[in-house]
Amino acid sequence: MEKNQVIRDLKVNTKQSPEKTAAIFKVRFKFSGLPLGVNKRLSMIPATFLMAKPGFREKIWMVSEDGYFQGIYQWATKELAEAYSHSFIFKVMTKRSAEGTLSYEVIPDRVLPHYVKKLIK
Repeated sequence: MEKNQVIRDLKVNTKQSPEKTAAIFKVRFKFSGLPLGVNKRLSMIPATFLMAKPGFREKIWMVSEDGYFQGIYQWATKELAEAYSHSFIFKVMTKRSAEGTLSYEVIPDRVLPHYVKKLIK
């Protein structure tokens, strides 16, 4: 099993407990052009826009041993998670991916802490 390293965690301060309809949005890709360190710094630029999106709760940035970057997001609902794949922020991010390396999925009825725990073991 491949090892993953958490490189950043961004949470929106909300007093709400995770909704029963919560969903995870996971994107995975390799960067094209720029090294990982530069992309880590650049990834903070869209964070403000992401935090303002309705239903956004948390994002964890991870890097795997094989050099893949992963963004794992917690959304309030499956519909909001699915809508993220059509957003301006997502399109900007995917332009930095190496051709043929991008994949994403929506995982309904899951909360981030339990899901990520399995990825970093």
